[in-house]
Amino acid sequence: MEPLDVNSTARDVEDYLERFDIWCLTKSDMDDKKLTAYFLHFVGKEAYTLIKNLVYPESPIDISYNELKKKVLQHFKPINFVAAERARFNMLTRSHSQSVRDFVLQLK
Repeated sequence: MEPLDVNSTARDVEDYLERFDIWCLTKSDMDDKKLTAYFLHFVGKEAYTLIKNLVYPESPIDISYNELKKKVLQHFKPINFVAAERARFNMLTRSHSQSVRDFVLQLK
């Protein structure tokens, strides 16, 4: 797996975590400590630093994978402000090179 890009969108982070969960299903005898260790290894240096800051003063390896996953998702999925979301939606326009399908997906 590639490292987690710390500049990803919330949807990209959700996809990354889902793919990691799928990868974990392929491994046998996976306890929570190993799961956490694999996750911290695969996310890469930048994401590890981010996770370390999110769980401070604790060490990331001492926290369960599910708790780390929850903290990462909370970081990338902040509370949406209705006015900001509405303004972003109203600013959307379809570029010439963008297909109608892609534009409709962007609207969602």
